[in-house]
Amino acid sequence: MTIGEGCRLFLGATGTAFRTGIPELPGTFDVNKLTVAAGGEITATHDLIGVNNRINIKVHVWTYGK
Repeated sequence: MTIGEGCRLFLGATGTAFRTGIPELPGTFDVNKLTVAAGGEITATHDLIGVNNRINIKVHVWTYGK
């Protein structure tokens, strides 16, 4: 999945990601590869506004560019 320049990926408490063989659980996003271009953004949906609401993202980071 690629988040292009000027684009946003919204993650929320009730959303999920689909991958074959991985259970779909609300608020769980299992993505094999995620690329965020310069000017792209990952953000929370409007329902995650409380102090205890959070999105945890586990990633392996590779950086590209100059």
